[in-house]
Amino acid sequence: LRSRVMADPKAALAEEGVELPFDKVEAVEDTPETTHVALTDPNAELSDEQMEAVVGGTGTPLENHNNMIAQWNRMRWYDTQHGVPTD
Repeated sequence: LRSRVMADPKAALAEEGVELPFDKVEAVEDTPETTHVALTDPNAELSDEQMEAVVGGTGTPLENHNNMIAQWNRMRWYDTQHGVPTD
């Protein structure tokens, strides 16, 4: 999943049942030396349904972000435990 998300995030997520309401979706990978901060478009107008699809939850933005990071870390841990290349 990880390599598919890095190659084509919108398609990879759609294959997993996550449809994003954006034309362009980019995936970036943190390293031990670099982390990324995503800022939303201040002019973006998303419906409640679209917002839930994007953030994956209905908690506060920080709770949703932390849940997303925790899920990503679980996926990375699973990959390392099962010999999946993490390219």
